[in-house]
Amino acid sequence: MSIALHHVSYGTRELGFQLSYSARRQTVGITVLPDGRINVTAPTDTPLEQVQAAVLRRASWLVSQLQFFASVPAPVAPREYVAGETHRYLGRQYRLRIVSLVEEFKSEVKKPVEAEGVLLRGAYLNVYTRRPQVPDHTRRLLERWYADHARRRLTERYAHCAEQVRRYGITAPEWQLRTMPTRWGSYTRAGRILLNPRLIQAPTACIDYLIMHELCHVAHPHHGPEFYQLLTRLLPTWPTLRARLNKYS
Repeated sequence: MSIALHHVSYGTRELGFQLSYSARRQTVGITVLPDGRINVTAPTDTPLEQVQAAVLRRASWLVSQLQFFASVPAPVAPREYVAGETHRYLGRQYRLRIVSLVEEFKSEVKKPVEAEGVLLRGAYLNVYTRRPQVPDHTRRLLERWYADHARRRLTERYAHCAEQVRRYGITAPEWQLRTMPTRWGSYTRAGRILLNPRLIQAPTACIDYLIMHELCHVAHPHHGPEFYQLLTRLLPTWPTLRARLNKYS
């Protein structure tokens, strides 16, 4: 498959794109990558003018996607899972407190916590651990707590969103939790929705947006105009919610 570079003019902008041809394609496919590249795949022997016309028809959408990817914040520094570090839960920040179970058992003032785990108390995420000096162990305990809470809360929100899309003839498919390094969610080719357990760090409204986004893919498995028209009908405030969710990346 050969690849060539081309461009089209849209207002004052030049939209460059990588063009490849494939015998498997029947229509012109256009995608925007997170690094700002535009990839176009066309059926074999499609005239360049026809490809450029297809790109121009999608120019407004292409510009919005490019602006979206440009607005995504840079990756934050890796977590260290030490006392005093802040972590989010449902949009709020909580400070990490490492509680040694060895020290707790020495206390005669209160009944000690016997099992390792995490408890949310006030402004703190208290991690009860027998290995307080091992950040990786703290990470595993905290991730297990997030996964447990994500499973319960996302089950509730998924049912709510599934009810909202039903009136548009969309039957919500099965879903499951899956940790993904660069995605909040995904609609797979097998027709299953994957949700990142780290969604539990975001506000409930942002969780609903992400679920609605993936449910719209059941009807439109792409990011074309039809997809965004449906999403807008279901959730008119989605651009604002998407921007809020990006802050939790």
